[in-house]
Amino acid sequence: DGYQLMRQFLGDVDREYLIVLCLNTKNEPTNINCCHIGSINSSIAHPREIFKTAILSNSARIMVGHTHPSGNPEPSEADLVMTARLTDAGELLGIDVLDLSILGDYDFASLKSGGYVYTGWWMKIPDRYNLVFLKTLCAVLGSSVSDGKQKGG
Repeated sequence: DGYQLMRQFLGDVDREYLIVLCLNTKNEPTNINCCHIGSINSSIAHPREIFKTAILSNSARIMVGHTHPSGNPEPSEADLVMTARLTDAGELLGIDVLDLSILGDYDFASLKSGGYVYTGWWMKIPDRYNLVFLKTLCAVLGSSVSDGKQKGG
């Protein structure tokens, strides 16, 4: 179980740690790497740093996990964006991203189980984020988009 292996590897940490579990074609671990250590409430890791370990380990797929020192494994907007970037990068590199897990104090959140790890990720992001994405895209294109709510009474 990926979560148990990551929890055992990390133990009890007081800041955000991001680890990469590299797997071969039989889903056997070939490498575990602490890719990034953040602060007490944030971690900025780039896909190139995450996939470096996978490429050097000749991995067929990866699992990524990071801690939330708050103890709450609920994914943030930044977690969803990173998931999308990793999924896209993995697709381009030919390295499957099996899951991204957020480790809390007593529980974890699997972004795969939440439906965020697959091609077409933007279709599974909650509507409030889709609307922000569409409004940003329309602003760039010089158009507008409505949230479907009628104004007035």
